[in-house]
Amino acid sequence: MGSWQGYARVYDDFGLVWFDAHMDLHTPESSPSKNIHGMPVATLLGLGSDRLIRLFEKCPTVKPENVVMIGIRSYEEPEKELVDRLGIKVFYSEECLEKGA
Repeated sequence: MGSWQGYARVYDDFGLVWFDAHMDLHTPESSPSKNIHGMPVATLLGLGSDRLIRLFEKCPTVKPENVVMIGIRSYEEPEKELVDRLGIKVFYSEECLEKGA
């Protein structure tokens, strides 16, 4: 998360291409495990724990319309609901395998 925060100091408007099997869009309220390793994208979007968000100079760090996720194969329903609500473009692993990456 720190790398993107550094980038945000220089650029006001940039994109985040998230290559991962997981959405990592949990907040402390939605996460079954409560581990922050499932929360980086939510935190970059300014959502979730105030303790994490307050670490950032610029928050939200990235706008949801500037996020695309590629290769997603594992997620929980609260993450999917957030993706849909925010309009984040997702290319699921099945789609990548079918069309090519």
